[in-house]
Amino acid sequence: MKLALGLGTLVVGMVVGGYAYLPALGAGQAAPMCNGSCSPATQAGNLVVNPGGQVDVDAPAVAPPVDVANKKCLIENKDDVVAGVTCTYEGKIYHFCCKDCIPTFKADPAKYIKDLTEHPEKYGVKQ
Repeated sequence: MKLALGLGTLVVGMVVGGYAYLPALGAGQAAPMCNGSCSPATQAGNLVVNPGGQVDVDAPAVAPPVDVANKKCLIENKDDVVAGVTCTYEGKIYHFCCKDCIPTFKADPAKYIKDLTEHPEKYGVKQ
């Protein structure tokens, strides 16, 4: 089955943007959009075929990321952060002194987040 959308056509079984569209849909039916195993934790919403044959996406609301507002770099904590040099991880925005620190953070985010959580004052975070 093909579903015509404004951006193109989805084919059942096709993967678009990491989401798989598997079952054939008829008017009034919905199918999960999955990223991975399609468990409730990875379901991104539903493709819904309206009675008129139009396809909508019924996706759960996603909260905007929360800015941690650290003033010191998580990697080089002696350095002040630079505006716009950030990384969003698990719904939180972390600030860095330079772009070179971001890959280091991504390699072991739990390590840096743990230190930030245990010593927020070290990073200029107000509780």
